[in-house]
Amino acid sequence: MTAASTWPPPPPPEHPEELLSAYLDGEMTADERAYVEEHLTTCARCRAELDEEGDVRAAVRSLPPVDPPFGFFERILREGPSDPAQPKKRRFKFGMANLVATAAAWILVLGVANLNSHGGSVNPAANDYVTAHASVLPGFGTASSGSTDAARYDVPDRLAGTYQLVGERSSGGYPQLIYSDGQRTLSVFVRPGRLDENALPNDAKQVLVNGAEAWSVPSDGTEAIFLQRPGVVVVIVGASQDAAASDMAASAPRADGDDSILDHLRGAGEGLLETFGFQG
Repeated sequence: MTAASTWPPPPPPEHPEELLSAYLDGEMTADERAYVEEHLTTCARCRAELDEEGDVRAAVRSLPPVDPPFGFFERILREGPSDPAQPKKRRFKFGMANLVATAAAWILVLGVANLNSHGGSVNPAANDYVTAHASVLPGFGTASSGSTDAARYDVPDRLAGTYQLVGERSSGGYPQLIYSDGQRTLSVFVRPGRLDENALPNDAKQVLVNGAEAWSVPSDGTEAIFLQRPGVVVVIVGASQDAAASDMAASAPRADGDDSILDHLRGAGEGLLETFGFQG
């Protein structure tokens, strides 16, 4: 025996404030849309709120675009889409003050993060990197510590097939990541910013590595490869450089291995947008 249904169903709230945002986005059932439209024909208050919200959205969308922080798109692709099984969150009512504050906070976060991620220019002084690489002692690091460093800097834990990340050390305040195949070593330096191409020596050669911009700079009988990645320059010195550069070109490294205050600000901005229903 089935439970008796209640008829007629209980009436919707007097003012469908929580439905107005979904109405603007077209994310509601046919019954909800019909109710909201009928209500709007007689309620000046809700019509004014809907018009206000629409105007603010249009103003926010007209703001100039801001470049995302480096590695943003690569991390989205790596993490994949959200779980479709997760229930969709109900949108909360928000007015002009909430929407403007949310948009302003997110734009500020992206703007500051964008400035921070570019970090100025990187001098292609190959001799400095070659010297730092030559100072690495045999037997440096361990594979277990290398796995931790790979996660911290968003780099592969293995390059050129046989070179395992075994550790890192500081070089000029930024990481020098050491890879080893047990006999030979490979150094990967990560520097924030863009390569200063005006400072490249005359014998530098421009190359493409998996579609990424790179330069090969000779130094004392060897060479350093300067690979431009989003927001950072990766410098590779040592054995199997070409294969290592190809692997590194498919990654989105970062020079700061710890979550900075900007990382926390980005997370807070995303949380605000999701709470107010401004994210898709």
